[in-house]
Amino acid sequence: AQRQRPCSVSLRNGWRITTRWHRTRRWGTARRGNTGATGGRWELGITDQFHCDVRDFDAATQSGRLSDSLDLYRGEFLSGFHVSDSAQFEDWLLTRREQLRSSATTAATTLATSAEAAGQLVEATRWFRRALEVSPFDEHILRQLVWLLDRLGDRAMAVVAHEQFAARLARDLDLQPSPETERLIARIRGQT
Repeated sequence: AQRQRPCSVSLRNGWRITTRWHRTRRWGTARRGNTGATGGRWELGITDQFHCDVRDFDAATQSGRLSDSLDLYRGEFLSGFHVSDSAQFEDWLLTRREQLRSSATTAATTLATSAEAAGQLVEATRWFRRALEVSPFDEHILRQLVWLLDRLGDRAMAVVAHEQFAARLARDLDLQPSPETERLIARIRGQT
């Protein structure tokens, strides 16, 4: 017997798949390794009503709707999800996570650069901050944000952004900011 029910699966950090599913119970002979008793199996049948925010993210990014794509990106894809004894799946998952993160970072920096070129400096800082949320260890993005905050005359926030970045880098990676980043922040501190 088949029944359709709405099904929504929320994945950690906001990635979401919504679909309708069919419950199918099939009875058959046991597979090798079982006791020989009859067993059952669940299957998920995906219909044309399938909706996936990862697919929407990719479509928005590819069509140039960068702000929309960043609204959909809410963190690491399938964070905390693990399949035992599946190196091939883990490799795919790591690759896909990096592709999505990279696309989101590029979208945010593209929006920031465009806003900066249009003279919308406050908007540009917002997008650089978003890029840093997506790629929290990217010093190039940090330097762009710090430089822009300095250009806006908000040296205190430039120093705060640097200090937060340096603390995160030390805590999570046991690293320090590069000499280039340290020279930039020293120049900004010298102006205050």
